[in-house]
Amino acid sequence: MSTTTAVPAADVRRDGERALAVALGLVRRTPPPLHLPPVTQRIVPGRSPLEASGWADDDVVTLVRA
Repeated sequence: MSTTTAVPAADVRRDGERALAVALGLVRRTPPPLHLPPVTQRIVPGRSPLEASGWADDDVVTLVRA
């Protein structure tokens, strides 16, 4: 004997609307992938608050490592 579960009408309608929108090309089947910036750090001259204010020497800036 098999059992069937009833799906609420709101879920059927929402899934049907989504399928129609995908078929018409109005929405994507899956969300677009996230493009995150790389997590590596690099030294960019002139971006340090101390360097921009003139408090850092050139030697201090070159000793900083990523």
